[in-house]
Amino acid sequence: MIYQSDRKDESDIIKFTITLAELMTCYGATVHEVEDTIASLHDALGVTSNFVLFNKYFFSAFGEPHNQQVTFKRFFASGVNIKKLELVEKVYLSVASGELTVEQGLEQLTTIKASRKLYNQFFEFLSWPLISASFVFILFGSWKEVICSCLISIVIYFINNKFSKNDVGTGFRIAIPISAFVAAVLSVFIYKFIYPVTIYVVVISSLMKFMPGLSLTQAMTEIAYRRLFSGMAHLCDAVCILALLSMGSFLGIAFGSLFSSIPIQNNLSVPPAWELCFSGIAVSFSLIFTYDIIKKHIVPVVIASMIVTVVWIWGKEVYGAVYGTGLAAMLGAVIANTYARLSRCSDLVIKIPTAIITVPGIFGFKSLIEIFNSGNITGLDHFLTTFALGAAIAGGFLLSDIVIPPASHPRHIKVKPFITWIGKTKSGSSKEN
Repeated sequence: MIYQSDRKDESDIIKFTITLAELMTCYGATVHEVEDTIASLHDALGVTSNFVLFNKYFFSAFGEPHNQQVTFKRFFASGVNIKKLELVEKVYLSVASGELTVEQGLEQLTTIKASRKLYNQFFEFLSWPLISASFVFILFGSWKEVICSCLISIVIYFINNKFSKNDVGTGFRIAIPISAFVAAVLSVFIYKFIYPVTIYVVVISSLMKFMPGLSLTQAMTEIAYRRLFSGMAHLCDAVCILALLSMGSFLGIAFGSLFSSIPIQNNLSVPPAWELCFSGIAVSFSLIFTYDIIKKHIVPVVIASMIVTVVWIWGKEVYGAVYGTGLAAMLGAVIANTYARLSRCSDLVIKIPTAIITVPGIFGFKSLIEIFNSGNITGLDHFLTTFALGAAIAGGFLLSDIVIPPASHPRHIKVKPFITWIGKTKSGSSKEN
């Protein structure tokens, strides 16, 4: 997307723009949100710029065509962090409205980047068994499977922490298949020597932290906004994560079957409604710790999660999985946008926890395991259902943004009258292909 205006830029504006794009991208904002934010900022400051964001690659050219400063930077993933994303958006709004100078804004962004996570390591550790236990109920497992899944998820937490300590991206990719293999081997061991648990329930629930439900949702949203390059990048990333999880699980189960025969188990049933509601609330609590959602948002997040879970259950029963998921996602996004307007915070505070409840990634994981095991048409059907659910969530988000746009969206920014506009801003756009 390309935007132009008639005012010369300065080096601090360039640094602020690049830092803003980097932090928003790394902390969970989608490409179209980052582009709209930067475009609105440049309109407010009256700078001349051309820029494009391809997933995590940022290209920009500042200044007049005959005297441009061209920059390129690659952004490295640091994980979704709602608290830091909120702070970054507040700095951006303050700079765009003239409350802060660009230099002051850059200093605040640097401080935000260097700040620590809101919750300490213990809460991050606690979120692993909590989310695993929640999804055992969603998969209609017993309390014995809850205990097994929690214990395995603790082992996986230490594996992930070991590999991801130095390199978030590469270490995470290495940790995925190893964790899946270990989870499968331990599940088979428990089945053989301790208690005949449902292996797939234990494996899938213990690996829920790796499920690419968020990536699938972001991919479908980007594609819906015609950001094809970034959308396909997120989509390929989600599929690769599913493949790594399935490969590790398949090898682990195959390794365990060398020592003992394992019956085919595929009894993932629909649990009672009260268990699903409880699971949705528990998942939202675990994501509060994972994504650094500040304390004042905890009660609204839990209430929204409970409402979305009830609607999701009802919608699936009445309209089917895809339409029910889309309806729940739209309701969650409407609640998120309304809450964002009332509290002047990011709509992702509500959107991410409520979207994860619908877990499109779980169908993809299950489908690839089925394809690896038997190669039948059921696995392919579940695999396609994964993308249909992701598209339903994205569609719900789009409809909600049309009905009630979030307050943090750039088109709602009120620029103070004392800002001097030089010339008439002209804007154009170049779509990703």
